[in-house]
Formats: sequence, C-alpha cells, structure tokens
Amino acid sequence: MEKNLKNKYLTALIIVIILIVTYFTVFSKNVEQESIDAIIVWEIMTDSNWDNNEYVNAKWIYTEYSDSLLANAKWDIVLFFHATWCPPCKAADKNLSWSDIPEWLTILKLDYDANIDLRKKYWITTQHTFVQVNNKWGMIEKWIWSRDLESVLAKIK
Repeated sequence: MEKNLKNKYLTALIIVIILIVTYFTVFSKNVEQESIDAIIVWEIMTDSNWDNNEYVNAKWIYTEYSDSLLANAKWDIVLFFHATWCPPCKAADKNLSWSDIPEWLTILKLDYDANIDLRKKYWITTQHTFVQVNNKWGMIEKWIWSRDLESVLAKIK
C-alpha cells in the first residue's frame, strides 16, 4: 500500500514537471515572436521608404501596443483591449493574427489588465473592446465583441 502511494505521488510529480516545462517552452516562443513582430512593424513605420509606398503590400499590421507605434502611425488605428484569460479575446486574437490586415489599418493589441490609464481614458469597462483612434489619441468609435477582421472593418468610420 505504501509503495502504491509513493508511485502515485511520483507519477503526479512527473506530470506536473512535464506541464511546467511545456508551458514555459510554449510561452517563451510566443514572447519571442511577439517581440520580432513588433520590431518588424516599427521598422516598417519608421523606414523612410514608407512614404514611397514600398510597404503598401504589407500583409499585416497587427501587434502589441506601444505609445510610439500609435504616435507614428500614418493610417487608421484600432486599439484592441484583450485579456489573456478571456476565451473570446483569444479567439479574436488568433483570427486577427492570421488575417490580411489592409495596408491602411493598424490594430494595436493592449492587455486589458495592465493598461489601466488607457482604459480610463477611453472608458473601457470590459475586455474584448475595440477603440478606433486617430494618431492624436482622439477616440473616433468604440465597440465590443468583434471576433474577426470583417467585423472590425464593419465598425470603422
């Protein structure tokens, strides 16, 4: 009986270790890719050739929010307040990540829980909220529950 109990504890410990290692392996790759994506967007937006339409065929402009990306944007901007624990937010994030964002649009993703100042500024009361703004931070439109690019485009003014 004591040996069975030890085997159960050992099995549970091994499973927990495997889960922890798997989580950190997946998480570290996601953080690395997000950083690379943000660098690519920043380079596109600050490149002197942008005005010459060299990047007009960019397949996406969807990345993590930063003040400088908003300030330097030369096209329509949508802020996506999402939460990592929100299943509809995850689905929208996945759909937007795989969408061909039009060249005239930038969608910046913000962590709902971490961006309290911007939540207050735009009166955001729930995660999964989208806010269209101009590059001077002025709100144009606000809506909730868009699940894909088509529903975001339908709301943009």
